[in-house]
Amino acid sequence: MLYARDVKIKQKPFSIGVRVEHPQALINKSQYKQQVEHPRLGAADYRLTYQSKNGRGVYTFCMCPGGTVVAAASEHNTIVTNGMSEYARDKDNANSALLVQIHVGDFESGHPLAGVEFQRKWEKAAFELGGGDYCAPAQLVEDFLLDKSTEKLGDVKPSYAPGIN
Repeated sequence: MLYARDVKIKQKPFSIGVRVEHPQALINKSQYKQQVEHPRLGAADYRLTYQSKNGRGVYTFCMCPGGTVVAAASEHNTIVTNGMSEYARDKDNANSALLVQIHVGDFESGHPLAGVEFQRKWEKAAFELGGGDYCAPAQLVEDFLLDKSTEKLGDVKPSYAPGIN
């Protein structure tokens, strides 16, 4: 709408990624070690960052201890996920966004709205990979790293309410 009204718009970099969900008990044990059972310790959180040799950053964001993965799409036939923790942070899973930096050179054109089209492309792809019914596609991190499909989930019971495929 702003572009149609001749408001000056320019491309900007942003980040895109996935939600990683894991058992909260695993995060607690990893962070608290031998103190994991201490009654005054709540659900543990974490933050990860990495700078690749090509200068592209990868990082976690919006870590939700004892939380759930929620639907956040704003357009039809797209999948967008977000995470949240309720006050008690007492759900079985933790989740975090795992993001990678996107540079304007990644866009398909120099059009001011090319970043929006880039985003839509991946949100629509997620919708299709999830089966086209607002279920989210899911893959184990290990399988992703091995470039193979996930045939059986591990210890996590996904919290995403529409479901996963």
